[in-house]
Amino acid sequence: MFITGDTVHASTSNTDETGAPIDPSGAVTLLVVQPDDTTLTPMVTHTGVGAWVSEFVATIAGRHVLVWAGAGNDAFADTQTINVTSRAGGIVSLADLKRSLSVSASETRYDDELSDLLATATAVVEHYVGDIVPKQFVEFCDGGNPQIRLKHTPIMSIELITEMLGPGSFRTLTAQPAIPSTTFTAFGYSIESPNSGIVTRRWSSYAGPFHPGSGNIQVQYTAGREIVPPSAAQACKDLARINWQPKLTGNRIQSGGIDQSQGEMFMGLWVPNRVLDNLVPAMTNFGIA
Repeated sequence: MFITGDTVHASTSNTDETGAPIDPSGAVTLLVVQPDDTTLTPMVTHTGVGAWVSEFVATIAGRHVLVWAGAGNDAFADTQTINVTSRAGGIVSLADLKRSLSVSASETRYDDELSDLLATATAVVEHYVGDIVPKQFVEFCDGGNPQIRLKHTPIMSIELITEMLGPGSFRTLTAQPAIPSTTFTAFGYSIESPNSGIVTRRWSSYAGPFHPGSGNIQVQYTAGREIVPPSAAQACKDLARINWQPKLTGNRIQSGGIDQSQGEMFMGLWVPNRVLDNLVPAMTNFGIA
């Protein structure tokens, strides 16, 4: 996950039709299209044959499109996306949470405790409905089949998929549509279902197996939602309120002193069934994970 103010380290690579790294004869550039449609052109550094890196500071929350281009002979193009959030703490902001708890914005003595409570309430809600706050993940999946399933959903974007072919040998895949065409290379992929996390290997847009191996498919991706479902935001605030009020009176919710038929203790919070019922519209697959 990138948060406003973070330095984004971006990279790209280029290979020939055999999968071997290769440099174009012209310059390699990076254009960053920010959420407000303004652009950045950060400096690009050549780190080796067929490999380049760049970095920039993310100052605007939202989806950023990174457009790499190599000119001349062996030209290439690579489009990537990243998501930047200003919600460092959770599904709702600390200020929103304090308002829902009738805590004055100028009252800061509870901020650390409320921030921890917000983070836990966010984790509880995401356990049931899937990822909401955009975060970046790196997973290693087994090859050999035409599809892999990523653990975190819904998928917002895939930044990088690499097939490990052997010691020191790898191949970077590019996004391709599921439309048969000879204009695409044999090194592609497509997102079949963002909600289920299914990614298909594409060979000139035709489905085919990933390179066989155990944990040899590396995927860097972002999961979450661009828009927070209202029911999820309300559930986060409800959980915080329900578990915060007893602390103000010096009491603690004890698992042995509550009616388990009305809810459950999870991650240290009391989660009433009515909160879960209200989460149904936000559930990715309409089921409890």
